[in-house]
Amino acid sequence: MKVFINDVPLYIIPMDKVIDREHYDLIIDAEKEKIRYDNLIDDVLIRKGSLADILEFYKFLSSDKNKKLDSLTCKVFDYEKVTKGFKKEFKIVEAAGGIVTKRDKYSFYIQVKKMGPSKR
Repeated sequence: MKVFINDVPLYIIPMDKVIDREHYDLIIDAEKEKIRYDNLIDDVLIRKGSLADILEFYKFLSSDKNKKLDSLTCKVFDYEKVTKGFKKEFKIVEAAGGIVTKRDKYSFYIQVKKMGPSKR
């Protein structure tokens, strides 16, 4: 699952998904240490995260305090339960695209239909 919060991508993925750890500047084990969201910079991986961790991260980023974080990936044990719980907190709108505005910022989203290789 991929969600953008104030232009920062949040990826929620299952624990068993294999990823390239070299991509991350910081890796945190959520079961062993407290996550300090105000100290996060660049690309961060949180292992063994929970729905509570993700919602706390959402609240932090919604306050628009962090300017140094490029992305956050959260690996969770019960992916279906966590994503369902996260979606439950929001009104989900199915859309093909559109423009999202916030103060003087604009984002344009468009859904692109994947097509097979062109025949020449």
